[in-house]
Amino acid sequence: CGKPMKFKRRFCVCLISGLALVAFLLLRSTVDEREASDYQGDALRRAVGVHFGRHHVPDTPPSIPSNARKSELDQSQQQKQSTPPRANMQLVEQTATIEAQKNMVTVATQPSPWKLFSSWVTSHQLYTAKSLQSDAMVHILHAMSTLKIERALVGYKGTQLKATFILAGQQKVVFKPMRYTRDTVITGDPYAGYDRHNAEIAAFHLDGILGFRRAPPVAGRTVNLTREVIPLSEKKLRDTFFTQDGNNCFYGVCYYCKKSDPACAKGPIMEGSVTLWLPEHLKLKTWHHPWRRTYVQGRKARWEIDQKYCALVQQQPLFQKGRRLLDIFDTAVFDYLIGNADRHRYETFAKDGDNGMLLLLDNAKSFGNPNHDEWSILAPIYQCCKIRRSTRAKLLDLSKGSKSLGALIREATSVDLVAPILTDAHFDAVDRRLAKVLKLVNDCIDKRGEEAVLTNDYL
Repeated sequence: CGKPMKFKRRFCVCLISGLALVAFLLLRSTVDEREASDYQGDALRRAVGVHFGRHHVPDTPPSIPSNARKSELDQSQQQKQSTPPRANMQLVEQTATIEAQKNMVTVATQPSPWKLFSSWVTSHQLYTAKSLQSDAMVHILHAMSTLKIERALVGYKGTQLKATFILAGQQKVVFKPMRYTRDTVITGDPYAGYDRHNAEIAAFHLDGILGFRRAPPVAGRTVNLTREVIPLSEKKLRDTFFTQDGNNCFYGVCYYCKKSDPACAKGPIMEGSVTLWLPEHLKLKTWHHPWRRTYVQGRKARWEIDQKYCALVQQQPLFQKGRRLLDIFDTAVFDYLIGNADRHRYETFAKDGDNGMLLLLDNAKSFGNPNHDEWSILAPIYQCCKIRRSTRAKLLDLSKGSKSLGALIREATSVDLVAPILTDAHFDAVDRRLAKVLKLVNDCIDKRGEEAVLTNDYL
């Protein structure tokens, strides 16, 4: 009697275990099929080009961060199911074919961001009004912020620390490192302090909002100095890198550059701005600004003591006709809004001769003190009492818009990779300065008449 009972007990245990195992395998198979179906659905959505987010970079295949997991899933499913459902296999094959074709088209048709920008540049503007808000501009700025650095060189000649990066596609950009936190206020002379990398970014966007379109694209970027820069640096630049308090630092090669005054990263990670180098075939010509400062303590330039200085400037042939003097007036407005009192020289395209567009380069001595408005920057306007008719119209429109000029700059810079770019105090300062510029122009009109103050564009 004992043996039969023992047999029945074993049989029951085996039966229950077998049923549990079958249930487990059925459940596991269902989950695997559902995950595979989800993967195939995701692949199909990618294949037909569903994009998420306003600032998608055009013509760039979306990244697929979970490729490794999905590959393991495919292999696991194939091992567990010797004969996958025929419909699923056909869907996978069709999806793979569509994705392969899409990727080939993308590679073949994706425009070079550098050639794209070069195609926009003319003697009158660096890019079109339409291109400023286009996906193409997003594509260019994204490339500047993310493409691989292939070489790092000493920055072009000057007084401030910078470096030149060669990005993939052999495009030069000027890298200016972060030297101040966003809320630092620069006091002293109106041109005091280091270059501000965030000022370059904000100035580029303001140039576009004003409709001048004379400043090259600028974007924020963070770099790993240990991995991305130092190994690819020319010796002259590499010799200026060192470690201080656990942080990578460099002091570069420039007129004021010295080891005791370096720019330092947080560990190996350094924030900065990258400014797109203008097309190589367009050579630049440098000119002295007629309202430049002496940069000598206690010594004033003639324009600072002679309120009739404008008459002397207008006697020079360069300023008697064409656009040059009007460009200087525009530049005075631009520099006053950003607080840039360091425009001692300017550049034009050499091929355009005396009628070349005044390029808005090197805007990093800006946005230093939001509590001070440097009136002397507007000397060309308050001494000559002239301004372009179109510039005044644009400033009036901005002053009456549903969004303030400061708010427009905040919005434009908010998508940059190192945003926020400026503090609220700087946005408020721009709005305050805009009102002062318009009052100055109106005072000139009241004194001399609209026809004497507002001039044709010569654009």
